[in-house]
Amino acid sequence: MPNIQLSGGQQRLFLLLGGLFLLAGMKEWFAWQEWHWGFLFLLISLLGLPHGALDHQVGRSWLEPMQGRIWPFSFGFFYLGLLGLVLVCWIQWPAMLLSLFLLLSVLHFGQEDTAALDLGERLYWTHVAFRGLLPLCAPAFFATETTGQLLAPLLLQPELAEHAQGIAIFGATLFAPLCLLGVLIYARWWQIGGPLGKIIEQITESILIILCFVLLSPLEGFVLYFCLHHSLRHSQEMAQWLFPNESKPLRQFWKQARPLSLAAMVMALFAWIWLPNRALEWGGLQVIFIGLAALTLPHVVLHWLVFDLRRPLPVFSTPEREFSWNHISR
Repeated sequence: MPNIQLSGGQQRLFLLLGGLFLLAGMKEWFAWQEWHWGFLFLLISLLGLPHGALDHQVGRSWLEPMQGRIWPFSFGFFYLGLLGLVLVCWIQWPAMLLSLFLLLSVLHFGQEDTAALDLGERLYWTHVAFRGLLPLCAPAFFATETTGQLLAPLLLQPELAEHAQGIAIFGATLFAPLCLLGVLIYARWWQIGGPLGKIIEQITESILIILCFVLLSPLEGFVLYFCLHHSLRHSQEMAQWLFPNESKPLRQFWKQARPLSLAAMVMALFAWIWLPNRALEWGGLQVIFIGLAALTLPHVVLHWLVFDLRRPLPVFSTPEREFSWNHISR
């Protein structure tokens, strides 16, 4: 019998494909609207939140050699301070903070999805922009009005709903040029001798991300992308880095991530109860995405300080990140 071994990248592709058709099938055959919020919250709780729940371990590797036992206080001040700053500024200037959050998301998603690829500096940053914009522009293109409605609660004030629609329309206009840019990037990468396996992987990932928003609503597609692609990739990388001697590092990662993930869920529940408008279509979106924005800034800054400035992330040189379809042996 053929000996088929799937790399982590291939496993994520099949998982994303399976999740996509599972959700699309459930929408078709079940009373989806009655319980889809619960399913999406479950995905975020199990896969989305844990991917940053061990940031304190990353901070420890940075601060403990310099500060010894007092590193938790410095880390808490840094992490919670940035988190609180985002929340305060969001309440004061929601339109500006939403725009900044979307820009930060483009950079974060793009770098996370392309970190191990050797494209040369100019092509690398072009690819970062392409992959970072894709999960934001695709929903705006396929469901512009719905995307604007999802963004409106994040602006906190109903009178700013028109601004949300403007952002959605702008994202929709970028989608077609973005797809053309992707074609040019991969054609150029192949032209300069890029590995065919990696090119195929990146093209497949891009197509699957687009399909998430063709077959699902913007919210469902984004949650699927965020949990089964972005968060899972990051969790796998950090698990290998934090627990290199474990036979099943991802299991150990999730085990240690549970307490802080549960704490974040409890805080989100209290925040939702505190909101004047508790409708899931309004208050639920505010808690999820403004909370996500507040967590994203310290998460991104921490990883930039620890890995990008001080040293490259060791896992980037592992076979998992050096993805190749040649890992399938016959």
